[in-house]
Formats: sequence, C-alpha cells, structure tokens
Amino acid sequence: MHPITSEFKNLSEEKSHDDRTNGAQEELKAAGIRVVTIQPGDSDRAKAMSVMENILQSNADIKAVFVTNEERP
Repeated sequence: MHPITSEFKNLSEEKSHDDRTNGAQEELKAAGIRVVTIQPGDSDRAKAMSVMENILQSNADIKAVFVTNEERP
C-alpha cells in the first residue's frame, strides 16, 4: 500500500507556491502516492495548525504532509 499524503497550499498568487504544489502533485502521483486533500493555511501559523489537526482527525492513515510555506517573515 502506498503512503497517503496531505498538502497545504498557500492561497496567494505567488508563482513559486503554485510551482511547488504542482511539482509535488506530479511526483506524488507518479510514485503512486494518493493525495487526500489540499487545504489553504493562508500563511497563518495558527490557521495552518487548526487545518492540520482537522485533517489528521479525519484521515488517521496519513503518512506524510507536504507544505509549500505557512509563515511569512
């Protein structure tokens, strides 16, 4: 059985976030890894924590998480 992963996506219009998300999705799919959800964290650490808690409670079999960036300097 292949690992199951979850992704956070920054809702900003930044090309680098889109490129990282799209590249990760392509590689995970090619490896046979199923992405169960893609959720925004809006570059807010507290929101991202809450979103991740909800994802893990709903999907106990998640083996990995991919995050493009969830905090701005």
